[in-house]
Amino acid sequence: MRKIGFPGHEELAMGVVASGGVVLVSPALVERVPEEEFHWALDRAVRELRERERLYRGDRPPSEVAGRTVVLVDDGLATGVTMRAAVEALRRQGPREFSMPSRASRIPSARPGLMPMGDT
Repeated sequence: MRKIGFPGHEELAMGVVASGGVVLVSPALVERVPEEEFHWALDRAVRELRERERLYRGDRPPSEVAGRTVVLVDDGLATGVTMRAAVEALRRQGPREFSMPSRASRIPSARPGLMPMGDT
């Protein structure tokens, strides 16, 4: 997964790209930047994601998760957008079930939206 950084404040995620073509965005942030800047940031995030996957996996295919139990771990949720993208990417691969242990979110409003997403 790669963050789609807000121009000039790249640590602020306008959205996230994940393997399998998953793209989640924050409409409130995306509408604050010109369309061409958003597309530039999106293209950059996609390129970085592909490069990281190539570096981490080499020629190996992605791990097979269909029918398996999967544990998604985040080292600390902020807005929850990266975890939502990870869940969406994972669901497309058909795991039997998954859980999402994580340290508490620093933003209380992110917690309720994530609670119903996991199986355990």
